[in-house]
Amino acid sequence: FGRKPTYVVIGDGRDEELAAKQLSWPFWRINEHQNLTALVHALEWQFL
Repeated sequence: FGRKPTYVVIGDGRDEELAAKQLSWPFWRINEHQNLTALVHALEWQFL
């Protein structure tokens, strides 16, 4: 959506991380609630 979207792979495993690497997309690991909260803040502040 938009003119310059940023796609981020979100996951908790090696499969998601490898897919992100193949696509040259950033990977955000979620393995506890604190990681999800940090992702929300990064999106709100447009860090990604």
